[in-house]
Amino acid sequence: MVKIKVLIASKSYIILRGLNFFLKEFEEVEVIWSNVEKEELLSSILKAQPDLAMVTAEMISHQDIPEFQKHFPGKTKLIFLISETKMETSGYIYSDQFDLFKDKNSLTEQFNQLILKHLPRKPRKGNSLELSKREKNIIRHIALGLTSKEIGGKLFISTHTVITHRKNITHKLGIKTVSGQTVYAILNGIVTIEEIGV
Repeated sequence: MVKIKVLIASKSYIILRGLNFFLKEFEEVEVIWSNVEKEELLSSILKAQPDLAMVTAEMISHQDIPEFQKHFPGKTKLIFLISETKMETSGYIYSDQFDLFKDKNSLTEQFNQLILKHLPRKPRKGNSLELSKREKNIIRHIALGLTSKEIGGKLFISTHTVITHRKNITHKLGIKTVSGQTVYAILNGIVTIEEIGV
């Protein structure tokens, strides 16, 4: 599985620890750097080439903006971490914002939307753990929010069979959460964002 690389930069210990802990729940995410010093932020991003760089306001001052615009890598999406009030400062150098003042479910949904919105589909290389046609159909229904019982009813198979398929999908992908499997389904063209209403 191709990992989504995330860099976190903030002077706040709580934000750094909290985001690290939160992002560990996404099997498809790898935090490659956190606790980056302000002076080293741009060079750290250029060196690490993360998919997402999540930073708080104090990490980029107005005088840093021209340098960021000049050198910022095209593949990296800069995400503004909102820790107090919604700020418009330097908004034009950010791809998006992430509101830290939300409950866990809202944070999970918000993070999934960031991934879906900003990261292009990454084609999977064929291997022995490729999903079967039936498994792709199952994961499609999972992404659409159906329970195992509902999936069984739609596909005319037993709930037990659906559960077995779900275990196989989890084993093959190494992704345990429904939200992670939903992201996988979208990134691999099994379901569209419009279909799941994100």
